[in-house]
Formats: sequence, structure tokens, C-alpha cells
Amino acid sequence: MTKKTTHILIVDDEPSHAALIRRSLLDMSAGIEVRTAADIQACREAIAQQRPDMILLDLNLPDGRTLDFLEQITSTDSFPVLIMTSSGSEALAVEALKSGAIDYLVKSPEAFANMPRTVERCLREWQIQQQHQQAINALRESEQRFRTLLQDVRSVAVQGYNVDGTVHYWNRASEELYGYSAVEALGRNLCELIIPDHLDDDVRRSIDEMSKSGKPSPSQEYQLRHKDGSSVFVFTSHAVLDQPGKSTEFYCIDIDITERKKNEVQINKLSQVVEQSPAMVIITDLNGTIEYVNPFFTRVTGYSAAEISGTDFRTFQLNGMSEQEYEQIWQQLEQGEDWQGELHNKRKDGSRYWERALISPLRNEQGEITNYISIREDISRHKLYEQQLQHQATHDALTGLVNRALLHDRIEQAIRQAQRNNTTTALLLLDLDEFKKINDTFGHAIGDKLLCEAASRLKRIVRETDTVARLGGDEFVVLLADLGGYEKVKLIAEKILTSLNRPFDLAGHLVSLSSSIGISFYPQNGEDNDSLIRYADIAMYQAKKKRGSYRFYTSNMNIDMPQNIKEQNI
Repeated sequence: MTKKTTHILIVDDEPSHAALIRRSLLDMSAGIEVRTAADIQACREAIAQQRPDMILLDLNLPDGRTLDFLEQITSTDSFPVLIMTSSGSEALAVEALKSGAIDYLVKSPEAFANMPRTVERCLREWQIQQQHQQAINALRESEQRFRTLLQDVRSVAVQGYNVDGTVHYWNRASEELYGYSAVEALGRNLCELIIPDHLDDDVRRSIDEMSKSGKPSPSQEYQLRHKDGSSVFVFTSHAVLDQPGKSTEFYCIDIDITERKKNEVQINKLSQVVEQSPAMVIITDLNGTIEYVNPFFTRVTGYSAAEISGTDFRTFQLNGMSEQEYEQIWQQLEQGEDWQGELHNKRKDGSRYWERALISPLRNEQGEITNYISIREDISRHKLYEQQLQHQATHDALTGLVNRALLHDRIEQAIRQAQRNNTTTALLLLDLDEFKKINDTFGHAIGDKLLCEAASRLKRIVRETDTVARLGGDEFVVLLADLGGYEKVKLIAEKILTSLNRPFDLAGHLVSLSSSIGISFYPQNGEDNDSLIRYADIAMYQAKKKRGSYRFYTSNMNIDMPQNIKEQNI
């Protein structure tokens, strides 16, 4: 599968800046095409020639006011724009964002070096924004179509009623099926209108159960009552509408099955079409050509029945699956066996979702396979919940930093990487000096805010490829992978000390403290998790003798260590 090329347009009248950004982007990814323009006019021409996936736009260009140009293109084109400037200003940042920019940054060597990650993040945020807007638009259109369909469809009778059975919706098909006009039915009790006396208690009990569980009762056949007293045989499905802040509503969806014996197959299909199933249903012929999809399928995927009907089964549904895997599934089905598993599929708008699928052969009375039916459940929320649980298991609840469990895994990865590249990995263990006094003086709530701010400062100092973790209490670890040389580590340690030495403004309280850092190296000091952390802890103990300092671990430090520190196993 050919990877899509990302087209980036850099608009900057400073050639050296444009060249640095271009080189940074191209060095980091082979899937990026970069063009440049020196002014607004050249930018317009470049957009006309090739629509970019993203524009990096300098705030100060020689031929016009950039923010005015930004408003023009964001109102007519659909791509993110990142504003760049040589001097930072919060007012300009706010104005740029109001004008339609996805983000705003100040030019610097570090900003240029981080440009690939910045671009990737902006593109990801832009896609999320677009998907959200598309979902809102689709929801509005779907609601209007739904109301029109329910009112005008002649073969499906729909009645809406409240928890006490009072009717609030009665479509034209209900008028024809039961003989009551909408005017006659609205405001009256459903049981009074069409429910026979012997079913009255069962129906009221079913309504009560749906109200408590929030789930529709099973679809089944009923013998109901016409206005003239005659019997009406219907196949009834139910739907429960439970909206926040509103009373629960119920809907009966009835199909007249009096003539079912004459055309049983057709009635069964109609019952499936209107059934409010919480699963996607797809029916194909023996060649995998789609013959039918239910409304829930169109709601989940965004494809209408007209778009999907007559197409190959895998065109829309088996995205990301290899031809070999697809053939294996098909061979299993042709042998009359079921197939089930999880698929990571794509909606019409390009967004991905997870589904659990069961595909089974359908046989006629002679036992011959005539069709295949696929029943699918959208499990995206379940997958998201799994991811959230995974995040909670590997990250500190207070600061959001990597926790001890994930830190050990990161250290092992860094060691393996250092072994492959013959480089050095540094581990910095630090704590906040006299942090207990902060808690005792201002309370734990202020102490927690200080820990969160300290975590934020640490993350801003290191690279995205580095790891910042919280071991517990006021102890943090910074893991620097592939960062060769003591001098670079010294520079980072000094930045950390300087940053944490600045006063913390916590709910009106200005709090100052220092920190102590112990540093160990792989492979010089240790070759496993415990050794690197233990030696960094020993070095930190020595650093605490002179608060606000850092120390590199050396073997002679063990001589001055108290016995309980030597034997500590972190």
C-alpha cells in the first residue's frame, strides 16, 4: 500500500529560516514534500498549483498583513496553518488563533529542530477538529432524515410513548394500521388504544423494565387491537431514547405481518431493516457483493445503503487486511464454517474504529449456502477504555508522568538502544529539598500543585524522546537516552536546578525550594535498572550535602553512605 505524501508549504521571506525548516522536515521523514514561498503572492500561486496539507506561515511578510491573509485562506480552504514569528507575543498568538491558525510558535533553533513533531501534532489536531465537525454535521442531517423517514414510510408503523404509556408520536403508517388518526392517538395511553386486555399487564411490565434497564425489550410478534376491535398481527421492535436532562422515551416499530405467509422472505427483510439492533448487519451474495446493510451500519460507518449496495465486501470493510488474510476468511466461509474476530476498519470520513465481527453462511431449506451474513459490534469505546486502563497502570495519577513500572521498561529500552548504537544513557534521580515543610506549612493540596508544576517544568526541559517519571513523593527520574557526553548531561542538570529554583506561584503562595540530583550512566556505572537507579540515589545523597546541586556517581561514594542507604533496593 503506497504511503500518502504529506505536502508542506513554508512561507517565509528569510531564506535561511526556510532552509532550516525544510531540512529538518526532510531529514525526519521520507513521506514529506516541502515547497517554499517568500511572500503572500507566491503563497497564493503555490496553493493554486498544489493544495498543501499544511502551511507554515511567517507572521511578517513583505507584501501584506499576514493575519488578513490567514483569515482569507482559512475561510475558503481546508488545511491547518501554523504561524511563525521571530519575536513572541501572547497578543499576537491570540490574534493568530482567532484568525484561524492551528498553533503559534516563536522561531528558534530548537523550534526548527522540533518542527517535524510540531507538524505531526498540528496535523493530528487538525484531523480531530475536522472529524468532530463532520460528526456534528452528520448528526444534524441524520436526525432530519430520521424524522422524515419515520413520518412518511408507509409500511412501518411507529409510535412514541412516555414511561406512563402516554402517546407522543404517531406516524401515518400507524394511522393506517390501527385506524386511529394522530389527533385521536396523541395524549392517550398506548394500552388503551391498541393493547388487548390480556396483554395489558405484560406491556406495562415491559415498559417498566425498559425504563429501569435502559435497554429495549426483545423484538417479537404481537396480536394487537384495531380501532374497530379487529386483530392486527405485527412484528414489534422497541427503542429506548434516554437523553440527559429529559424524560425517557420509548418507540414501538411495528410491521403488519398479517400477510406474512404470502411473502415471508420479504417480510423478514423488512423486519430486519427496521429493527433497532445495536449491531451492524451486512448480507452478501456468494461472491461477496453486498446486498443489504442495516441502518446501524450506516450510522457507524457513514456509508449509505445506496453507496454500499452492489460493492465488494472488502472494499469498505476489510481495510488494512492483506489479500492472503482475506482469502483465508473466504475459504473458511466457503467450507460452511463461521469466522469471528476483531477488525480495525475505516469510516467514510477516514476515521478508524474497532469492531468485533461474526460472519456466518446462510443456508436454504436444502442446506445450500445462498448468502453470507456479518454481524458486527462497534467496540471502539471498549478499546479506548482498555487504553485508558493501560495509561492508568503506567502513569502517575497526580502528575501524569511515567510511573515506576513503565520507567523500568523505558530504562530497559534505553539500555538496548545504547547497546545497539554504542552510546551512553544517563539517569538523573532528583528530589525536592525540604518538600515536607511545604506540605506541613501550606497543606497537601498546595504540595500536590507544586509537584504538578515541577513535573511540567521537567518535561519542558528535556526532549520528547526522553522520559520524565515520578517514583513517588517528591522523587523524580529523568532518563536521557542516546545523549553522549558528561557535558551535555551537566547542562541539562543545571537547567533542571535553575528551573526548579524559580519560585512556584501556587494559588497566591510564592514557594521557593531547591533540588538535589544524583546522576548515573550506562554502561559506566551499571548495566541494569536497579543498578542505575541505586547509584543515582547514592549520588543524590551526596548532592544533598550541598542543597541545590548535582553529583555524578563514583564508586568511592559508597564509603560515606549510611548502611541503610547502601542496602536500599529501589
